[in-house]
Amino acid sequence: MRGTRSGQIWPLLSCFWGHSVDSFKYVHLVVVEGIIEYYRQLGRSARPRIHFVGRSPDDENEWWYFEAVDVDGELIAIRQVTIEASGDGHRYSAEHIEDVWGGLTDQAIDYEDQLERCAASVFADAWDRAASDA
Repeated sequence: MRGTRSGQIWPLLSCFWGHSVDSFKYVHLVVVEGIIEYYRQLGRSARPRIHFVGRSPDDENEWWYFEAVDVDGELIAIRQVTIEASGDGHRYSAEHIEDVWGGLTDQAIDYEDQLERCAASVFADAWDRAASDA
């Protein structure tokens, strides 16, 4: 989650410990909406897209696909596809940032050794395939 990394959200929200649940929910909603808007702006930007594909480090039968942009030297995923070993696909972006299965990575893509660059068409095919699985 950009703008405010997930690891930085909890310190922001920790000031609400001991306060009402409604106060916490409101601040959480504001933070999440800000994060989603950040991804939307990156998605609409004219920044060049970089595409990656690779196997999950946790399951060699699961494939990850990323569309990323460079932001101050970090590669930020703006769209992500995960294809499970079963062939089921999950896709994430500012329009669908998370679900019970997973979500758009909130970390800069810094594990390029596990990923390979791929053509935009390879990413697009995975994106389309994941949509048909939904």
